[in-house]
Amino acid sequence: MLPVLREPCISYYDATLGDLKFVCRRFGNYWRPVQTVDSAGNVGLFSSLAFDAQSRAHIVYYALDTGDLKYARQSDSGWVVETVDAEGDVGYYPSLAIRLDGRAFISYYDRSLASVKVAQRGPDDTVWQIEVIETVGPLESDVGMVYAPENPEQFRTSIGLDARGYPIISYIGNFEKKLALLAAVIAWLGWINEVALLLLGGMVTLLARRGWQRFRPTALAAWLPLSGVGLLSEPSLVGLFWSFFKIGSVLYGSGYVLLAFLRAEFVDGLGWLTDQQLLDAVSIGQFTPGPLFTTATFIGYLLGGGWGAVLATLGIFLPAFLFVILSIPFLERLRQSQRLGAFLDGVNIVSLALMAVVSGQLMFSALRDWVTLAICLSALFLLTRTKINSAWLVGAGGLIGFWVTMAAGG
Repeated sequence: MLPVLREPCISYYDATLGDLKFVCRRFGNYWRPVQTVDSAGNVGLFSSLAFDAQSRAHIVYYALDTGDLKYARQSDSGWVVETVDAEGDVGYYPSLAIRLDGRAFISYYDRSLASVKVAQRGPDDTVWQIEVIETVGPLESDVGMVYAPENPEQFRTSIGLDARGYPIISYIGNFEKKLALLAAVIAWLGWINEVALLLLGGMVTLLARRGWQRFRPTALAAWLPLSGVGLLSEPSLVGLFWSFFKIGSVLYGSGYVLLAFLRAEFVDGLGWLTDQQLLDAVSIGQFTPGPLFTTATFIGYLLGGGWGAVLATLGIFLPAFLFVILSIPFLERLRQSQRLGAFLDGVNIVSLALMAVVSGQLMFSALRDWVTLAICLSALFLLTRTKINSAWLVGAGGLIGFWVTMAAGG
């Protein structure tokens, strides 16, 4: 964190002594003397640091021996330490924000209640106001554990203040995990069209967070006709353009969500491609410069030659340009809309589920023998254990596949 004086400062847990410490770096190449903020027991875990308008440091942290959430603030006479919450095993992974008027906001995880909580107090208040935001349940990575620093999936909360000084909190909730799992199951079984599933995920999240009485579905009605899939017997340039225009109009999230729409439209819906051809198109999109959306160009060329490539590319990119032009007068209102934010959060969750499902479906077409399985496992190992560029893996996989085919007399 940087106070007004622009000195970088850190708070940290001294595991050897079990103390909370604080230090700032002066201009130049040396640090100021280290200060011990709290040494009463085993304290200082998961500290979060913030500064007020007077450049005084405030630190919130977890006391490992008592299971309390503690708070320390800098004063002219030293550090003032107090307990914020001592009701059970609380104070896991806190986050701290200080408003300009000195009001402090803390978000944290209460392990005893399996809940996300927020505490706040003004500079002249004597009592912390504490409320439960959501009961998220015991997290899988936290069950039976008090402290596991080697575990990369520990729970986190993060709090910040908007332009009006209101707190905004992000955290992992069971609702999001359940929605993602449900969306993945529905997508795998093919019960609902992908576009409708994205819209449904957004609306469910909006309803869960904002309530039925605040929901107005009229703004979404215009999207529903786009969820239909036309059935054409043979590829045509008009049909090709229209298919990609529909996909470009409703596609949201990472380019990898595109795979779910391509498979639903061209493999399951129209029957113009096989899973293997779609995998080839994805490989071309990965290997060539530019976004994964260049897969559309290859599919267009495959189905309609040169003009097919042009129309497919135009169809998938044109909606984005049109939406940008049409949305300019509403951008400021959209940025401040909590309803839209909740809706897009739900769409994000379903997008992740769609990516997982279509990857699983295409996996069965890609892994045909021991060679493809070995390439897959090797690439997975390198991606997770090294920082190698994925383009090298794609190129290496292609060369290995070419060499194996030539060696087999193909």
